[in-house]
Amino acid sequence: MSGVRPEERLPPAYAPVAADKAGFHGRRAELVALRRWLTDHGESCPVRFLVGPAGIGKTRLLGACHAEARAAGRAGPYVDARHVPPVPHEIRAALDRPTAAAGPPLIVIDGLEAWHDVEPWLRDECLPRLPGDLRLLIASRREPGLEWRTDAGWQSLCRVRRLAGLAPGEAEGLLAASGVPDRFRGRLLALADGCPLTLVVAAEAVRARPGAGFPEVDDQAPLSGLLAAFASAACDDAQRRALDAAAVVADLDRDMLARLSPGDDADRLHAWLRGLPFATAADRGVSLHERVRETWLSAMRQKRPHCYERLARRAVACVLDRSGDAGRSLTRAARTADRIADILRPPPRVRRLVGGAAGRCLYPDIARDSDLPALADAIQRREGAASARWFRDWCARRPAGLYVIRDVQGGVRAACLEVRPADVPGAESDPVVRTLRRRAPGHGPLTLIRHWSVGDGDPRDAPEVTRLMTVLAVRLLADRGRRRVAMALAPRSPAAVWPRLLGMSPVAGAVAGCGLRLFHREWGQVSPREHAQALVANLLARHDGGAADMPPAPEFEAAVAAALCHWRNDRALAESELGAWLWSPVPAGDPSHRATAVRAAIERAADGCDARARRLLRRAYFAPAESQRAAARALGMGYSTFRRHLAAARTELTCRLWRDRRRAGAGA
Repeated sequence: MSGVRPEERLPPAYAPVAADKAGFHGRRAELVALRRWLTDHGESCPVRFLVGPAGIGKTRLLGACHAEARAAGRAGPYVDARHVPPVPHEIRAALDRPTAAAGPPLIVIDGLEAWHDVEPWLRDECLPRLPGDLRLLIASRREPGLEWRTDAGWQSLCRVRRLAGLAPGEAEGLLAASGVPDRFRGRLLALADGCPLTLVVAAEAVRARPGAGFPEVDDQAPLSGLLAAFASAACDDAQRRALDAAAVVADLDRDMLARLSPGDDADRLHAWLRGLPFATAADRGVSLHERVRETWLSAMRQKRPHCYERLARRAVACVLDRSGDAGRSLTRAARTADRIADILRPPPRVRRLVGGAAGRCLYPDIARDSDLPALADAIQRREGAASARWFRDWCARRPAGLYVIRDVQGGVRAACLEVRPADVPGAESDPVVRTLRRRAPGHGPLTLIRHWSVGDGDPRDAPEVTRLMTVLAVRLLADRGRRRVAMALAPRSPAAVWPRLLGMSPVAGAVAGCGLRLFHREWGQVSPREHAQALVANLLARHDGGAADMPPAPEFEAAVAAALCHWRNDRALAESELGAWLWSPVPAGDPSHRATAVRAAIERAADGCDARARRLLRRAYFAPAESQRAAARALGMGYSTFRRHLAAARTELTCRLWRDRRRAGAGA
C-alpha cells in the first residue's frame, strides 16, 4: 500500500487536496478557549461538552485539542464511543487505559450519543470513579440530559459549547485551501450554510470538474447531489465500487475490500479511500464520515438495490469467516453480531431483526449459580410451571451451555440453553430430546437450543430477545463442527421468526407436557459461507415472502411524499395518486371520505414505525410546526440532522405502505 504512487490512485484529471486532513481550518475561537481551559490549573469546570449536528466539525476540533494535549505531555485516552460497545466492562477498559501524563490528563469521548442508553450509569457510576485531577472533553450530537445540568454534583463541573456552522470567512478559507476557484465559492457557501463536511465534499466535487460549470445540486439535499457529482467526475468504475464497499462496511480494511470487489486493485483503491478528506483512516481500516456513508447507502439502495444486497451478503460472510472458531466465545460473538447489524442496518425491516442501539447495551454472559433461582421464578411467571420445571431439570444436570443476556446493572433479561444432549448425563430421558430422536432423526451430534425472555415489558418487543438470537446465530455459523441443530420455542415466542431465518424446518407433533414447538436442521449439509449468505438473503427478503418483499416503485414514493405535503387539503388528498395506488378502483363518494381513508392508511403505517420516525412525521406533517426549522428546534435537532432523519422516516413509512398494499393485493 505504501508503495502506491499518488498518480496511480486517481484518474489524471483529479488528485485530492486533503487540506482538512493536513491542517486544521477554522474554529480558532473554540480552539483558543479549549486551550485556555486545558492549561488553567485553577479551572473549576473540568468537564466540557461540544454539541452539534453530524458534520459540523466536532471530531476535528477534538482531534486538534487532543493533539495539543499530547504535545504538552497531558494526553489521556481518546475514546470513540461508536467503536466501544455500550456495556460497562468495555467502557471501563477504554477509559482506564494507563497514561504517562505530566499534568492533569485530557480524556476525550467522541460520539457520546452512541452510549445514550448507558448514560445514567456513565454519569452516576463510571465517571465519578476516574481520577479527580483530569479534564474531560465530550462531543455529542445530543444535548446533555437534564441530569447533567441539575444534579448538584455535576452542574458545577460541566459547561456546554454548542457548535454552529463555520463563520463565512472561515468557510471561505477552507474552500480556498482546498483549491476551489473564486467563481464557485459564493454558491458553495450558500449551499453548505457553514457545515464543514458539506464544504469539504463540495470542494472535491468542484475540483473534480476542471473547466466545467457548477454541478446541478438540490438545495434541499446538497450532500447527495455533491457526492453524485464527485463520483461521476472524479472516480473510475473501480473507485465507485470501492465507495460502495466503504458505504456498506465501516472500518474497511484492504483484505475486506479485496473480497468485496474481486478483480480490482485493492491496494490502489484502499490508498485512494484513505486519502479522501471525508474519510477517516485508522489501524482497523478506513471509514467514510457517517453522513457521507448514510447518503451514499441511501442512493445505492434506491437506485441499485441488488448491488447493496450482493455486497451485504459478501460482507457478512467475510465477517463470519474471519471470526472463525473464536466466534464461539460470547464476547467475540456479540462484537461480530454488532458488526453484522451495522452492515444490515439500512433497511428498516431488517434493523428490527438484527437489533439497534437499544440492544447494544445488553451483553451475553455465562449464567451464574446465583442467577438460577430468580430465573426459574421469572420463567414460571412468564411461561408457566411446566416450562419452569423443564428449566430446573436441565439446571440440575449442570450443563455448560447456559448463558444469559444482562443489562447495564448486571440484571438478567434473557437466558439460553445451548447444549449437546449426548454430552449431558441423563439428557436422553428428556421429553424434548426423545421427541427429536423419534421425529427428526439424523446423522451426527445434536445441538439443542432453548431460550427464555425474562425481562420486564412486552416480550414481543424485547431487545434482549433480538440480542440473544443474533449472538446465537453468530455462534451457530461460527461452529464448523455442528451437524444437527434443534430449537425449542414456547408458544407465541418473540423469537418465532428466527428458525425460518436460519433455514430450520418445523418438527411435526408437540412435546408431551411442554407445549413447545420444535424446529430442526441438518446443519452440516452446506458450508458456513453458504449459511451466512442464506441468512442475509432471508433477512433482506423480509422473511415473510411474497410480493410484499418488492421494493417500492419510485412513482409510489413520489405519491406518498405528495400526500404528506397535502395532509390538510381534503381535495388534494382525495385526488392524490396515492389513493389510486392503494385502492383499485378508487372508492367513490364524498372527497372528504376518500381523504379520510388516505389519512387512515398513512397513520396505520406510521403506527408501525419506530418512535423517532413517528415523532418526526407528526412534527413535519400530521401536526406540523410553523416551519421545518421550528420542528427541528422542537425535537432538539440541528436542521440538517432533522432533514436526514425525516427522509429516513419517510422511507420507512413508504416501505410499510407499500408492503400493506402488496399484501392487500395478494390477499385479493
